[in-house]
Amino acid sequence: MSAVQQTIASNTATTTVSVTAMADGKLINTDKTWWQGRGYLWYGLFYLIPLFFMGPALSIAALPQWLAITLALAVFLWVYLRLENQLQPVPLADGQLGYRLTGRQLAHWCLLVLIAALVTPLNSGSMTLFGFAGLLLGLCLNGLRLWLTAGALLTLQALVFWLSFTQEYWFLQLYAAAVVAGMTFGGVMERLRQAISWQQQQAAQEQQTLARQLERERIARDLHDLLGHSLASIAMKAELAGLLLAKQQHDSCAEQLLSLQQLARSSLAQVRQTISGYQQQGLSAVIQDLLSLLHSKGWSCQLDADLAALAADSPPELELMLIELCTNLLKHSNGRQLQLSARQQDGHWQLLFCDDGVCAALTVGNGLTGIRQRLQALGGDLTVQLAPTCFVLRWPSGLVPDASPAERPLSKPV
Repeated sequence: MSAVQQTIASNTATTTVSVTAMADGKLINTDKTWWQGRGYLWYGLFYLIPLFFMGPALSIAALPQWLAITLALAVFLWVYLRLENQLQPVPLADGQLGYRLTGRQLAHWCLLVLIAALVTPLNSGSMTLFGFAGLLLGLCLNGLRLWLTAGALLTLQALVFWLSFTQEYWFLQLYAAAVVAGMTFGGVMERLRQAISWQQQQAAQEQQTLARQLERERIARDLHDLLGHSLASIAMKAELAGLLLAKQQHDSCAEQLLSLQQLARSSLAQVRQTISGYQQQGLSAVIQDLLSLLHSKGWSCQLDADLAALAADSPPELELMLIELCTNLLKHSNGRQLQLSARQQDGHWQLLFCDDGVCAALTVGNGLTGIRQRLQALGGDLTVQLAPTCFVLRWPSGLVPDASPAERPLSKPV
């Protein structure tokens, strides 16, 4: 994981989740999808639909049946959610992603099936509960175990429906079998989707690790080539100046010290030029990491900027500003499209960070306040627009840091 992803992940831990780390062979976090979002639980409303056609009468005498039907649904959801919270995807030996059921989790699943079977004589909508049990099978099992267990579940459901609804058996059983098979298939597709997402992120992490290693090696080579000869020459000239001073040859010593000063300045200029190149690559890398992270969260990103020119003429604080804007985007925006553009105009750089989220009012927090203060210190400003949401960063082009004491001219030694 890059530094940008680590920063944003720490700032958005309460609102976003990503596959990033492993502990004891288990993934700590996974993508927030319909599985974790529990939006699919709305399908449980189908449990109530048959009650309008085949349910008990609305009378005091039927009150125990209605209570039993309601209690069965409440207990089923309670057990189901407990089991769902216990399930964690783990990487398997074949490089895939899957789930391993413990004895307790298997007992919870059997309890779900038992509740569905017991409530069937009162409500044929129990086929929905059987379907949720099949969903768990598709998510947690694969291969022969999935086929055998799903077949056993369908057989049990057919037997229960035959004993409970003899006259309507064929119609209900065909419909119930389709519900269970469809939800089981949905569990299988979700497991495959999670496996593909996990493999893609594993590959991305390996690429980032390799890129960091290659970058370290390149920096080591550059420093060796840049400073090795210069430092050796500085050491020799300093030693020679000391010998000349010991022999009272002041003019020759002064020449060596002046040459030593010029060599030090030349080396310092080369180091600054090299570091400037690293900073340019750093901004480009930060922007690419940010866009990749947003894309992994479901955002569609459009970039319209010359990254090389922007990196060469932007303050170092721009990286932190972009990270803060992306953090706010993931935390608060309800949009799904981002447009990032930058251009030079009237001696200033103007960077637009716009998304399609709906924002009626904006409360300026510490993050935006910090961005505005940084830009004002550089002679720029921050403008916020609504409908659509757009942050406009503006700063003077051609920013050059003040000369440091090491760069100031030295007097000729005497």
